[in-house]
Amino acid sequence: MRKKVLPIVLLLIFAFIFRIIVTFWSFNYRENTDIIRYRDWVKITYLHGPANTYSTKYLTFGTLPYNLLPGSLYILYSAYFTNLQVAKIFLHLTHTTIQQNQWMNGILIDFFLRLPSIFADLLLGFLIYLLVKDKTSLKKSLLLVSFFLFNPVIFYNSSFWGQMDSLYSLFGLLSLYLIKKEKYIFSIISFFLSIFIKYTLLPLLPFFLIILYIYTKNIKKIFLGSFLSLILYFLLILPISYNPISWILQIFPKNATGELQNITSFAFNFWWIIYKPSIIFGKPDTLFSFSNINLTNAPLSSVLFLGIPLFYYAAAIFFLFCIPIFYFFYNRKQISIY
Repeated sequence: MRKKVLPIVLLLIFAFIFRIIVTFWSFNYRENTDIIRYRDWVKITYLHGPANTYSTKYLTFGTLPYNLLPGSLYILYSAYFTNLQVAKIFLHLTHTTIQQNQWMNGILIDFFLRLPSIFADLLLGFLIYLLVKDKTSLKKSLLLVSFFLFNPVIFYNSSFWGQMDSLYSLFGLLSLYLIKKEKYIFSIISFFLSIFIKYTLLPLLPFFLIILYIYTKNIKKIFLGSFLSLILYFLLILPISYNPISWILQIFPKNATGELQNITSFAFNFWWIIYKPSIIFGKPDTLFSFSNINLTNAPLSSVLFLGIPLFYYAAAIFFLFCIPIFYFFYNRKQISIY
């Protein structure tokens, strides 16, 4: 047993050390504006409460209030709060002040704000291992996990850029793993928690429910899991608003489509080849100029290509990609969904 567990543990430890190195390497470069905004938002949450994070009242960087659901805010706040406790312990042990340790106001905060995504990367790798270890050899399963953990797209996103994608992906993959373990209600809750962090997996909800029904054949469990998820939603939104339904209805249409509507925004995709946009950053002389991003020749998703909006091309490609995934689950279970 130990011989089987030790390799994956060592792999995860090495992946963690590698991400720490990448994170500190990133501090040699201009910090991404998202991390600077995270820092501003969690300070507002700490000083003035989560409700004020969704307003412009206390902003010190730019004019954009928090635009994601509270799940990601709570995670970032937990990282920031942990950072404060570590800083207090360090100052107490060294008998110094924050003025003598300026790195605490910059590097230390930015490091802790990346930690949730780094740990999510590692947990995703472990989940992949759990999903494949019984279907293949130990060597091949470790190879698959390594391909994920040391994929430049993955560690750049979490460790260098500091994005939240690993967190909602973790709960999304966990929901599939829980289906495998026949923990259907917890699977539904996990999927809804993924959406509560970021909207990204929302288009997959119909596919998830179909796959869930294929495995459960139990509408009651699906309704019960959905009901418990909604109750959890409302409880988590209460610190922000005493009217969770109204709050969701207001924030969803405003923020669900993202901050930028450019089809090629920071994405090296098919449209990048056709439209060849360029990105110009603001000069680093002031904070507000520093945060300016100008996209040249980057079309909006509403622009027509061969008479069809680019958005519909993206949606069609997405659903075509989902078909073989759905077929895989349907074929493995070999039962009718009707």
